[in-house]
Amino acid sequence: MALQTGVLENGQWVTRNVDIYQLLALQNRLREDQPPRNPAPAEFAMDQPTVGLLSRTILRSPVVNWIIPARIRHREKNDVVFVGEDFIHLKEILPDANLRHVCTKADFGSRIRAARIFGEPRKFIHPDFQHLSSPELAQQYAESDNSIPPQFLVLTLESRELLFLFANEAEDGSIKWTETSLPLHPDVSVLESPGKHLAVDPRSRALAVGSSCNCILLYSAKSMSEVRQSMSSNPSAVWWTPLKTEMPIQVRGVILKMEFLFPDPSHDSQVVLIVLYARNGRTRVSCYAWDHNLSPKTIKTFLEGYPISSGHRRPQLLMPLQYGLSFVLVGKKDIDLYQNVLDGPTRIPTSLANPEPPRFPGNSRRFPVWTSWARTDRNFGRHEENFYLIREDGVVNYLTVNARNGALTSKAGHFDCNVSTAFASLDVGSALDTPDVLIAAGDSSPGEIVKIGQWKDEISRTDRIMSSGRQRTRAQVMEPDFITSVPDWSPTLDFIVANQPSNKTGIASTRKRILSTSGRSPYGSVSELRTGYDAKIGLFEEDSIFSGVTGLWSLPDANERGVFFLLSLPGGSELLHISDDAQQIDMGFDEETCGLDLSVETIACANIEKSMALQITPQSLVVVETSKSDQILPRKATWRLVDEDVLAASISPEYSTVYLAVRHTDGFSIRTMRVEARSEEVKFETAGAKPLPSDPTCVQFLWAKSKSLLLCATADGLIQLHQIHLNGSLGDILMSQNVQGGAAPGSIAACQSAIILRSPFKSLGETNMALVCGLRNGEVYAVDMSETTQNGFSKGDANSKHREDHGNLRFGKTKRTSIGHTPVVLFEDPETGPLGGFATCGSEFHRLNLDSVDNTGLEITNIWLTDRKRPYLQQNQVSAICRIPHEPWLTRGFGGALMCISGSAIYIVHVGEEKNMVPRKIPVRGSPNRVISCPSLKALFVACNEPVAFEVADRNGSKCSRFRESFIQMFDERGYASNDKPAAEYFLSAGWRINALSAIELEGNHSKRYIQVVIGAGTSSRTEEKAGRVHFLTRKIRENDRPELVQLKELKFKEQVTSLAPYGESNALLVCFGRKVHLYMFSTETRSLRVVAETEIPSMGMHVTAEDNHVYISTASDSLLVYQVIPQPEPTEMSHRFELLFTDSQARDTSCHVRLPLSQSKTDSAPASNGDTSNKGRALNESSVALVSDKRGSVAVLFLPHLRAYQTAVPTLVEAALPRSVMRLRRSTSPPNFKGPSSDSRLPGVLADDVIGAASDGTFFNFTLVEERTWRLLKFLENMCKLEEQKRRAQRPGSQLSPMLFDSSTTNNLIIGPLRHLDQSDDSPNEVLAAAATSRLAEPDFMDLDAESDATGGGPVLQSSLRYVSAYSSTAETLLRALDPDKNRTGLKRRTAYHIDGDILAANFVGRCAEESLFAMLRIFRRGDNGAVWKRFVELVDEALGLDGKKQVNEVSENEGIRAFEGMDISGASEVRSATARQTERHAQMRYKCRLVIEWLKPFMDPVL
Repeated sequence: MALQTGVLENGQWVTRNVDIYQLLALQNRLREDQPPRNPAPAEFAMDQPTVGLLSRTILRSPVVNWIIPARIRHREKNDVVFVGEDFIHLKEILPDANLRHVCTKADFGSRIRAARIFGEPRKFIHPDFQHLSSPELAQQYAESDNSIPPQFLVLTLESRELLFLFANEAEDGSIKWTETSLPLHPDVSVLESPGKHLAVDPRSRALAVGSSCNCILLYSAKSMSEVRQSMSSNPSAVWWTPLKTEMPIQVRGVILKMEFLFPDPSHDSQVVLIVLYARNGRTRVSCYAWDHNLSPKTIKTFLEGYPISSGHRRPQLLMPLQYGLSFVLVGKKDIDLYQNVLDGPTRIPTSLANPEPPRFPGNSRRFPVWTSWARTDRNFGRHEENFYLIREDGVVNYLTVNARNGALTSKAGHFDCNVSTAFASLDVGSALDTPDVLIAAGDSSPGEIVKIGQWKDEISRTDRIMSSGRQRTRAQVMEPDFITSVPDWSPTLDFIVANQPSNKTGIASTRKRILSTSGRSPYGSVSELRTGYDAKIGLFEEDSIFSGVTGLWSLPDANERGVFFLLSLPGGSELLHISDDAQQIDMGFDEETCGLDLSVETIACANIEKSMALQITPQSLVVVETSKSDQILPRKATWRLVDEDVLAASISPEYSTVYLAVRHTDGFSIRTMRVEARSEEVKFETAGAKPLPSDPTCVQFLWAKSKSLLLCATADGLIQLHQIHLNGSLGDILMSQNVQGGAAPGSIAACQSAIILRSPFKSLGETNMALVCGLRNGEVYAVDMSETTQNGFSKGDANSKHREDHGNLRFGKTKRTSIGHTPVVLFEDPETGPLGGFATCGSEFHRLNLDSVDNTGLEITNIWLTDRKRPYLQQNQVSAICRIPHEPWLTRGFGGALMCISGSAIYIVHVGEEKNMVPRKIPVRGSPNRVISCPSLKALFVACNEPVAFEVADRNGSKCSRFRESFIQMFDERGYASNDKPAAEYFLSAGWRINALSAIELEGNHSKRYIQVVIGAGTSSRTEEKAGRVHFLTRKIRENDRPELVQLKELKFKEQVTSLAPYGESNALLVCFGRKVHLYMFSTETRSLRVVAETEIPSMGMHVTAEDNHVYISTASDSLLVYQVIPQPEPTEMSHRFELLFTDSQARDTSCHVRLPLSQSKTDSAPASNGDTSNKGRALNESSVALVSDKRGSVAVLFLPHLRAYQTAVPTLVEAALPRSVMRLRRSTSPPNFKGPSSDSRLPGVLADDVIGAASDGTFFNFTLVEERTWRLLKFLENMCKLEEQKRRAQRPGSQLSPMLFDSSTTNNLIIGPLRHLDQSDDSPNEVLAAAATSRLAEPDFMDLDAESDATGGGPVLQSSLRYVSAYSSTAETLLRALDPDKNRTGLKRRTAYHIDGDILAANFVGRCAEESLFAMLRIFRRGDNGAVWKRFVELVDEALGLDGKKQVNEVSENEGIRAFEGMDISGASEVRSATARQTERHAQMRYKCRLVIEWLKPFMDPVL
């Protein structure tokens, strides 16, 4: 298209033809060259602030689509892969069938459509089946390369890629992924795009990728030995592929199922693919077969369009059998066995054994479907196979298939969860003395891992024979036993940030909790989202005597029938015994039956030499024997103090020495006593004493690797660390500090307990440790320690000026972290020694680890007590803990468990080995969709809806009908009240659904306030007449203190009520219904509600909030609206009116919003540019921003100035695109339960970091609003990571190869398409790429996708990567344009450049290798003439961190430079030494900057689960 226009040439106007693209290019150049204009009078009268929005995934979605057992790390690593929407979790199967998380991979950049395992068959991998393998396979197993696992994971992505990947584990536990990809057909519709279906031959000789309809791509594959040989022969090559050829197949219909069959034993090289598809209302089957040793062109079609039984119109499961080219089709109520499919299938119909009716008939009008199946590990090598089938309501059937007798089914219990396709049988052994372990990830409910059968050590006569003497029935044997749960808190339709409930003492935690609606009927719940270690409760016993326990120790049982435990109480001590099977607890021991002193409290207790135990009380030391079986801990010796009291004590079993903090008439002192056994006597010998300045609060014996130490703490905050000599006596004071400095005013910061933690990682020959003290004010105080192999400091230690040197022990920086309000008690974990410990502080129970060089790496992680039978358990105060010793006579799982005293109960728990989500579940009826917390009523209110089924009688008999009822449930949260059942309920009429839930406060006469719960409801969409209601409920206490929800008032509307919000502090309510908004106010005189203001909005109000006299409304299609409520100057029917202040500049289908105030700038006080002062008071009190989320995955930051002009449309500051739509936004003023305790305040450059968002699939995001200087550095780092990711993807094998192109519309008469070779190694790379670019369906194409790269840089992948690497060698201007956020004109204009993806930063800059990763990137960008990039990076770092560049250079030269020169030989000429020195100094500066940036990034990068 061309236009004619006038052009001025040489002073004359002439007519020229101008192309439309020339006009657009000219307009773009003029727009870019045009300087920014000043705001017009009708626009905003103030400058827009420049801010950035950092988004970070803090909780990953728990939704899992597939669970696949696989060995993709190593042959001996028994793993299972959880495949989610766009991520995979790699977990290891432990011997007890629990799972250990290995790693997560979430950088696919696309959604996952299908997943399978490719590689060696399981029977050749499993150790129990090695005898079945041939000698060739045995030799292959022995000679196999351990770096290449026996199996790969195969994925099809929405980006139309076929991806192969496997993992390698390094010595430090880190995982490195190796992957290769193959592009699929891009130029087809969504229905014809390959990737919906994926099938792999049982022996991995072929692979098939199918679309939703019409097309299947067949691939012939190499053997694993060929893949290993190819990769091992050239380890430096980046190009590898397990595929040989590619060929399309036309399928005329909608593809339903697709699987490869096992080959016939008589024709082992045969490959058979069976496809089920629907055409013309019938389900048909087609079969394709070829010889693997021949070309795939020899493929033959069998059973083309063969119709299957009418009972399988929509088959639910297709299960290939291992022998005889057979498969099983599972329908709703029937099972059909098809045999010998190539010779004309023989169908053997079988009915399910007594089909179990739906467990929850009200959930659906249809019968539950079978969703998945799993093959057991048993019976390999036999003609009988065993399967487990699972239904969507959790029902499990056991299927046995025999080639002669057909199929036989039986019931196998059920899972207590809804189940989708994520179901598998875990590999824990194939012998008959091991159980079948099944795992199912819940569908909108927590999943489960169960076992059917018993472990070998659980099989005994008492297990096999019931108490009545009869054999256990089959139903009892097949009943699943629960092992553990798989957390799931989806769907998240609503969530709130609430305060912690106060305990019985009235002390509540300052940390917030996240309460979200989760699950659907009948597994609905309100989940309190928590992260930490899961402590599963095994034994539980409650008694009032446990409520006062202050100490707990374990003692051995000489009769080998259990374990003794000594409990310390304020008025005495108690001894109890737990049997070896952890089923019986015996109490009631006294001094006549045992030798312990139970009349007074116990200060310390421990086992010492020669089968003795020592008990320390305030007035005595008691020694008892632990080896005599005829008596219970008989007393052997006693030593009593005269006119002295023991206030604190510690025992050193290694030295048989006791350290006592004693109070006497002369003051306080530390006394050392040795306890030695001499034949039948015990000798107590005093080894010395040292005075103390004040009351002792802690005496603790400690080990610092090669040194033994004693910590003494006093009430004035002083802590002293003494060295202990080899004879156990006290030596010099190595450290003396006062912990009172830096504590909060008025708090008592005395040390209560102490441990030494050691890091498992070493740095420069040092053993890094930390002295950790628990203080009485609820703080954890840590002192950095390190032990070197030589005295003195290492040269160039950057922290040397902050440390004290005491021999080979050094003490450095300190750090304090608050975890509660009560005294902190620390315990060293006997299982891990100094590598881990525990901390208790009221109801806070933590695990301590030291994972980095200094104490800034001290990890404080919550431990949560959980009980499967009581998922609502609220953790009480943990007063004492003790690790149960490993004794051979203790049953499975009892030895090594942890014993805890919490509240008035005693628990034996098993603490998990990994940090995970540990949600606390409050079960509710039905499916919850709204939740609020009412602190005034100390109650939680949940809106639910539940399907109800009932029978209706008619002429033809009775039939089942159903409806949904909505109701409110109230849960009491006073103290530690039980949340298993609601305290009160309120039901709405049938056909109504609750859309909004809120609470308002009404102020009556005499300033008396009443709390009312407000419900906004609407009729269902199926109802012809739409209507809405608002119900006002109040809580009334009836007889027996039983609360009841009573309706006080009801408002009726002609449209659905979509949202509610209180207005002001009391007596006002905002109601959004249809396209109207009403403001109701309560009159104390008339005691009634009336409408005082109303307005119409362009679309329905989905979310409404109010602050001061401003109303914020998120609408269904018109984004955010901001109104101001203004009183009418003259009395009218409406005493107030809504005045529109701000609207969005573009339309959005918003779902939620949150307002964030900004600090006033110097431009905020400027008057309007038009000089009109009538606008004053009509806008906000201060400038602010609003975060707005819509249903398209976008979060926008809108600027709301405190002054406005006539234009209402506000500018957009940030446009953020997220992978999921955020349905709810909330603010949290303190760290919630899924974040650990933190001692850091808000960082400079951060405006707000307390916004949390949730998607419906359970993903939680954190949003941080940052200043301009912080945004620049974060965006620069993100751009670096994106450029590095582009390089990785460009270098990924197969990423630049062209897919096979074909046009299915022109080949309706063809069934099989042409063949394309993927393993031709004799073609040159250029010919290969040319062939890939010109491939068509009309002619067979030959393309080499497996060309090895030679020394000259051949190979298609290397060719593509060179094109990318050239970007690193380009000019500084080109790199700056890609890295510097200020140069991204398009992104700045669209406001997308102001969004920082924190997940990209966390993927590169979190972990022990973060500093090295940043350093490696900077070294690449600094090569050649790219010094400008490094200079720009330094400028951004100094600006964001507020550093002085010159001062930092001097510090680097002094500290880092000396360290870098150590061990370097620069004895050459002076010029060489000078050049080396300059290069070393540059590297030292880079490393120093990297360390600063990584430390600065840590608070932004919360861990993802």
